[in-house]
Amino acid sequence: MKSLLLLLLLLLSISGAISHTDTVCAAPPYKKLVLEGGGVKGIAYGGCIAALAEAGLLSEINGVAGSSAGSQAAVMVAAGYTGQEIISELLDLDFTMFLSDGSWNPISDVNEFMKNYGWFSGETVTGELDKKLQRKTNLTNTTMAQLHKHTGKELRVTAVDVITKKLVYIDHISFPDMPVAQAVRASSSIPYFFRPVRYNNYLLVDGGCIRNLPHDAFPAVGVEGGGSMLALSMRGEPEESVVENIVDFSSALAETVLFGPSSANGLPPLDDDEAIDVIQVDYGDVSVVDFYLSDVAKVELLERGYNSVNDRLLECNHPGAKPGLPDWLTHLKLKTLSEEAMAKLETQPPSADYSKHFNNLYSTLETYATQYKECIDENGVAYGSCGVKVFREGSLFEMLGELWAVVRNDRGLLSLFVLLLAANAFIITLAVIGFGSYFGKKKKKIA
Repeated sequence: MKSLLLLLLLLLSISGAISHTDTVCAAPPYKKLVLEGGGVKGIAYGGCIAALAEAGLLSEINGVAGSSAGSQAAVMVAAGYTGQEIISELLDLDFTMFLSDGSWNPISDVNEFMKNYGWFSGETVTGELDKKLQRKTNLTNTTMAQLHKHTGKELRVTAVDVITKKLVYIDHISFPDMPVAQAVRASSSIPYFFRPVRYNNYLLVDGGCIRNLPHDAFPAVGVEGGGSMLALSMRGEPEESVVENIVDFSSALAETVLFGPSSANGLPPLDDDEAIDVIQVDYGDVSVVDFYLSDVAKVELLERGYNSVNDRLLECNHPGAKPGLPDWLTHLKLKTLSEEAMAKLETQPPSADYSKHFNNLYSTLETYATQYKECIDENGVAYGSCGVKVFREGSLFEMLGELWAVVRNDRGLLSLFVLLLAANAFIITLAVIGFGSYFGKKKKKIA
């Protein structure tokens, strides 16, 4: 049940849509930046923002908006994080912390769910985000008004008020005293999974339910002096689904409702809007539920994000864009690749070693079991001398020692090793019982 909820959670977090890419270059410079929700795919935003910074465009942006997962990256831009700082934060981000405040106790979970309308509180994420803001503002519980005063940048995050059934833009004007971290939590509160945020007379849930890519966050875009807007979308081309179980079905259904070609949850055509650039961020084959991405996979996402934006800038002949990868990204790729290779060498011996050790161990256990079986008399009692012979040879224990050296750094094999130890203990127990029975009979005969 938890796996199904987790899958639906992140599928919902990337709702909203763009059905096609922009074909007209917006008039420079970009003054506004909007970010679509994308779950784990949002790591690519680090590369996108770094590309904007290197082209000299990030400093030009005076307004940023985002929905759901996109609101978290938007806050970091608004707070003044550099492209490199955002990359560092994203690489260190543990996505499982989003679910770390659930009890995983069926009874208490159901009670909390019925009482608070959500499975997880989201407080862990709120606390982590507030720490990031504190590094830039030196304030705890930074409010929307305080952040705007500190940076001068407009920040708008989407949420949906289930009381009025309307989309709400949280900013320094409409919600001046609302903590920024709480606003982001509201924007990311997927219904039923995370508890809605109660604020004044509002009951707020994920803004992506209605507007995952907030293209209308800044109405002045395109007006004289308003500048142009860059919209980063995490939407790819729809693919046929393979449905073989309930999880597959749930995933396909959510994709159909949210991203299907006939879905009503989309955007108006923006191809000919010279004030808006829409970039489809390439995220490869990464799924929104890939919580345990390796560092190599994360860096690949950063590279795809960087190339998506940089290629667009080159296409539009932006003077700050340069072809190819920057040195820092090349070095980061080499570093993570080498670290992963070294880790594999240190913790994962060749599979042939596993096979050899386990085959030897299995053969030994089978031999000992056969020998023990031959020691059982017609009454099911083992002869003591035979039982002692089986367990005095010692090769089994030597082999277990060798196997331990191989499996101790591999969790899966370690589990199997423990099972084998349990089997060994069972055989020893049988031998001890048989040995005891033998001496018991011997004493009776003497008596």
